[in-house]
Amino acid sequence: MAKLKRALGQVARELVVLLVDDEPAYLESIGQLLSRDPVRLRHARSGLHALEILSSEDIALVVADYWMIGMDGVTLLNEVQRLYPSVGRVLLTGAPDSEIVVEAKAHKVLTKNMRPELIRQSILREARRKS
Repeated sequence: MAKLKRALGQVARELVVLLVDDEPAYLESIGQLLSRDPVRLRHARSGLHALEILSSEDIALVVADYWMIGMDGVTLLNEVQRLYPSVGRVLLTGAPDSEIVVEAKAHKVLTKNMRPELIRQSILREARRKS
């Protein structure tokens, strides 16, 4: 039983979540929210930087902010879906509307004003689902 728990823990530790936001403070707050969980976090401050990371690392889930300078979150997630269809996609937005939800090829759309624990659980669920 102990071996099984260790093996499951190793698999869980291998989950890599890529957080994409051009606001360093928000990246840090999401990182702190997930710090006690068995995931490895990567950060990107732009859509282009995120695509560079995806080209060289095994990422389970991309969590992208909707409003970013340059490439917005919808454009990024659509590119992720096209280039890396097995990677999970979550869009974070301050004010969701039905057009964004339809336009984004995301598995989940979360609002930034959700309870932090709900954001954390949703991100972990999507990461595990796509691993």
